[in-house]
Amino acid sequence: MANTPNDNKLKKYIHIGIHYHANNYYRKKNSYLARAILTDFQDFDPINFSIDSYFVLTNIQMIDKKNLEGYFDNEQLIQAVKELSEKEKNFLFEKFIVGKSDTVIAKEKNLSQQAISIYKKRLLKKLKVLMKR
Repeated sequence: MANTPNDNKLKKYIHIGIHYHANNYYRKKNSYLARAILTDFQDFDPINFSIDSYFVLTNIQMIDKKNLEGYFDNEQLIQAVKELSEKEKNFLFEKFIVGKSDTVIAKEKNLSQQAISIYKKRLLKKLKVLMKR
């Protein structure tokens, strides 16, 4: 029985599929084994457990959001940022200081990613005009 070109393509397709699924299986298995599973509740400290670093970080960010100009060195940029509305300052903070992606911001504000991208583009254009004054 001779191998036809179609047989070879089918074998290669099956080989690639098995290879991909095997790699995926072992990657998931290794990541599952690397997780720390809480099994012993003797080390449980309710005081430290209730303080989550995420909430502490958000409180710090809320405080720093009021002083957005302190993040920049360029005097023209600082003056331009001072002229922005509170909504625009919050967006700048989330996008460029915190480093959130357009998609994450869109989900938080119940908007499309495209709307956030357009808003960002217009805001940067406005900043550029304000800096030229």
